[in-house]
Amino acid sequence: MSVEEMISGILDNQALKKQVSTCIVKPDTQPQYGELDKPLPLSLQHYLDRNQIRLYTHQTDVIEKVRGGLNVALVTATASGKSLAFTLPVFEKLSTECGATALFLYPMKALSYDQLQEIKELEEGTGINFNAAVYDGDTPKK
Repeated sequence: MSVEEMISGILDNQALKKQVSTCIVKPDTQPQYGELDKPLPLSLQHYLDRNQIRLYTHQTDVIEKVRGGLNVALVTATASGKSLAFTLPVFEKLSTECGATALFLYPMKALSYDQLQEIKELEEGTGINFNAAVYDGDTPKK
């Protein structure tokens, strides 16, 4: 069943149709890539290049805002690069400022461990190590 058929089925069902306030179908779009005003440190750029990662405009916008000291909320689809948008400026700061620290807060343990894995891969791939770890209710107090 296609997405279109599923939506049509919902809208054709009177009981389900009452639960839908609006249905918007957007056409497919091509990815839009962005450029940073100032390049990332070489270790980060080399990591992106090795992994064939090009930054999307929403990622470069976030990085520029964070560099400018602004708070940012980013809402995009799953697997659209949100994590990279907020970890790259953190890694940039950690690579350029001695004694810099970072704290990532996640609402669920599974997500924190998933993100820890990504951060460890970024650490390994860039050589920027800050000993990332998870602290939750199961972490020994010691």
